[in-house]
This record gives sequence, C-alpha cells and structure tokens, in this order.
Amino acid sequence: MFTVISAHIVSKGNIILSNEPIISFLACVLYAMGVCSMDAYALISGYVGVDTKFKFSRFALLWFNVLFYSVVITIIFIIIKPNCVGIKELAKSFFPIMTESYWYFTAYFCVFLFSPIINLGMNNMSRNQLKYCAFSIIIAFSFLQILFGEKLGTNGGCSGFWLIVLYIFGAYIRKTDFLPKLKSGYAFACYFLLILLACASKVFAEHMSVKLGLESTIGSLLSNQSGRLMHFISPLIVVAAVCIFTSFNKMKFTNKGIIKTIGFFSPLAFSVYLIHVHPLIWAYAPWSYFEVFATFNPIKMLIYTLISTIVIFILCALIDKLRLTLFDAIKLKQKLDSLEFKLCRRIQKQDVS
Repeated sequence: MFTVISAHIVSKGNIILSNEPIISFLACVLYAMGVCSMDAYALISGYVGVDTKFKFSRFALLWFNVLFYSVVITIIFIIIKPNCVGIKELAKSFFPIMTESYWYFTAYFCVFLFSPIINLGMNNMSRNQLKYCAFSIIIAFSFLQILFGEKLGTNGGCSGFWLIVLYIFGAYIRKTDFLPKLKSGYAFACYFLLILLACASKVFAEHMSVKLGLESTIGSLLSNQSGRLMHFISPLIVVAAVCIFTSFNKMKFTNKGIIKTIGFFSPLAFSVYLIHVHPLIWAYAPWSYFEVFATFNPIKMLIYTLISTIVIFILCALIDKLRLTLFDAIKLKQKLDSLEFKLCRRIQKQDVS
C-alpha cells in the first residue's frame, strides 16, 4: 500500500509531469511500483482464494467496510463543503459498487462472484491444463493487447475482467508452485529491474514518437504504446508483480517487533486505500501541495515523497483502527457469519424437502 500511496502522490501532485528528466523518471518509477502493487494484490487474491471456502459473509464484511467510509466521508464533506457536496453525492455513497466509487472494489466484486466457478475449475484440472489455461489468458490479455491495442475489454487493467485474469494466474501459481526458483533478494532485484525497464521503455517510446513525428505511422504507434507500458496489463508490470510476490512470499520474519507491526497494520491496509482515494478526497484534497516536490533535487524529492507516504499511511491506519474497534464492539463479523450459517441451513432444508 505504501507504493500505491506514492504513486498517487506523484500523479495527483503532477510530479511525474516535471520538466526535469531525472525527477520525471523517478516519479515514473514510483508510479510503476504502485501499479505493480495493484496487480500483485490481485495475484495474491487468487493464490489465497483458490483453496479458501466461499463465504458471502467474508465479502459482506468487506462491503460494510467500504460502505462505512463511503458514507461517513461524504457526510463530513457535506458539513465542510456544503456548496460542493449535497444529497445527490450522499445517495450515491450508499451504492459504492454500482456507482464505482472505488473502481478496484467494483472490479473485485466481479472476481468474488466468479471465484467459486474459477476455483472449481482450477481444482479439477491437470497440471498441464492449468499451465495452458493460465499462460493463454496472460498472453491474450497482456502481451497481445500491448502489441495490437486493447480489443478485449480490459480497460487498461481497471476492470473486473483483468482482475479475474490475475486471480486465475495467482491460483495457477498456488496449484503448481510456479513461483520462480529465486531467493527473496534476487526476486526483488528482478522486480526492480523490470520496473526500471518499463519506465525506460516508456521514456524511449515517447522520445522516439516526438522525434519521428506524431503524424507518422511509427511515431503515432510509439506514442500509443508508451502509455500502455505503464498500464496494469503491461507484460513488464505483470512479470514484476510475480517477482515482488515471490520476494515477499519467500521472506521469513523472525523478529517479534516486525511480526507485531505487520500484524497491526495488515488488517488496516485496505482501508488506507479506501480513505485516501475516496472520490471526494480525490477531488478536493490539496494534492497540489505535492507539486513543490518537483522543484526539489532528486534525493530530496524521494525523501519528501517517502515521508508524505508514511504520514498518509499511518494517519489513515489510525483512523481505521477506530472503525475496526467499532466493528468489533458491535460484533459485526460474528453476526454476518451467524446470518450466513442460518441462511445456508434453511436452503439445505429446502433442498432436502
């Protein structure tokens, strides 16, 4: 989530558009790392979900989390910005999936609905069938779309379709133990080199498109390709996501302090995303304050971006700790589990009768 926040800082703060080449390239690297992290999350969902029992209550708890911030933050903005936010925005906040308040959650909703069917197929296919299925969809929806343009409805990766593709590939990794035979450090090095290659390729494509002229066929093609190299569907980004997932999957933490810190922040990470990309915060937060970072020297820009990322993460995490305490106090998870159990028993009785 740190890299996702950093990506939003350099994009919303227009640091990535800096006229200083080094600053612009470093911002591009931070942005690519954030995009890669979102792909990695989707891979993890397939890796974990393929052997997990399907439960509506699990998604319902997630939905209540999204609903909580969607409504509460909207109410806060109605109070502090009544001229900009009104009843229409409040009404929309109660339907975060259908209004796509959070595109990633709307896309994940599609993954959740199809996951039982996907899991059934993945758990009943041979190793070769899994390999052909997983690599066929990655080639079709990543490599070929970069070469020939997006023809299969992935919307640059901002869609449920693309998350389903990554879910399947993550499930394939779990079922076949496909992870590269690399140590954690080497896998991280590969990840970082791929990120640098993606950014360098983008810069080169942009440079050549300008040099050749946008009116030329090759120049126009390179101009279009330069943007796709930073999309979620970019092959370089996808392979980098597999590498960073491999790196963290193979890390072994023994320090109790680190384990406790991870245990504290892990349940709060998703809400950090929900808070800082809420549509109203995205639209009205003073993101322009970060534009000054583009005037710093490269090291200072990176330090200030890192500090800002940490501050945003900790602040959002502490806010979510209050939300988590509230949900625990009203025993929301237990009530949802109980409700699902009762509904399942009633359905089973009806099937028997």
